[in-house]
Amino acid sequence: MHFLHKNQSKRVPKYLQEYMRRKFMLSQQYLAELRCIEYQDVINGQPVGCFRIFKPQMTWEQHIPVSDKADLERHPELILFEGYADAVGIVRMEDLRTVSY
Repeated sequence: MHFLHKNQSKRVPKYLQEYMRRKFMLSQQYLAELRCIEYQDVINGQPVGCFRIFKPQMTWEQHIPVSDKADLERHPELILFEGYADAVGIVRMEDLRTVSY
């Protein structure tokens, strides 16, 4: 029997796209290609909305299905950006992309 696994990835929210565009100097075209998995967590005793951002094309090329947080935990090399936003809207984000020459 086959059970459908709900895909939790979605477009990167507009406020994160704007943050990434300014902080990392990314183009709208590049940002439009990215997807995001969001989840709730607690950091320093405060509830936050966490996110992990990846590029679906990378997952397809490597034949690695990504539909939820656990998939990205199994394949951290696919995570391009990671961070959280607190209750007042302050965003903290780390660029995990590797530099290739």
